Amino acid sequence: MINIRNPITDIKNQLDLHKPSALGWDAWSRWHRDTRLARPVAYFIMQTVPDKFDDFIKFFTKPVNDLRYGLRVRIFDRYHVINTGLKPGYADMDTRMMHGLFNMLVEFVEVEKAHMQVVFDPAERKLRKHPWWSKGYTRFKSFRDAEAGLAHLKWEMTLDGANLPLYDQSPTQASAAREVWELYHWWKFVRPIRPDPLDASGWSEHCDLLTLAGKHVLGDTPHTAEELDRSTACLKKSHELEQMFDDEDEQMLIRLVKVRKSLWT
Repeated sequence: MINIRNPITDIKNQLDLHKPSALGWDAWSRWHRDTRLARPVAYFIMQTVPDKFDDFIKFFTKPVNDLRYGLRVRIFDRYHVINTGLKPGYADMDTRMMHGLFNMLVEFVEVEKAHMQVVFDPAERKLRKHPWWSKGYTRFKSFRDAEAGLAHLKWEMTLDGANLPLYDQSPTQASAAREVWELYHWWKFVRPIRPDPLDASGWSEHCDLLTLAGKHVLGDTPHTAEELDRSTACLKKSHELEQMFDDEDEQMLIRLVKVRKSLWT
């Protein structure tokens, strides 16, 4: 069999720069520098010319996009406002701080990472049908898609694989993605099912037993020695559980603060 070579394919293969899918900032600078020196013609055609063409197009589209963006960040995607996700009503400062920061983490995964997953994967754009107002030049509000955001984190967690080419590796990004993954799952699925310390300690049951006996925890009716001992034990256990949960919250909050430099897209 005679193989007929396609000249267009040959040219494309010669110009292919094998551009990595993800790199750190310093690594991108090295890639551009090394590729420009090693293959100046291919780099000019495949990298410089498209960049200059984009600059030409943006000269006309930038004013419209600036107006659209200005409306979007003032009405819909208000990045300057921290949404705690709490129900209306008073909440202590530490509660607002905890919920505000972790709600930002949830939005980072379900909104920003989801957007990255859809933008950089054509198959995802076909698979996930998002509203017209959340895409391209008609993007006035971001969509929320937890599944897409988690899929992007899963991909990022593979970027330190030894089988990947050097230019495709990003160990720092992979490590940060794992930390974000753990913090997200703790806040969304682990913390909400923690038992109420008053119930888990037996204090609620103790109060019910007192009520059945016609007594009240703070009432004037004398309590038996057994009731007093049970009250003391339940309060001690409740305090221990509350302290354990507070320590866990603080530990996770510290981890979130430490990973904050990686929360960008």
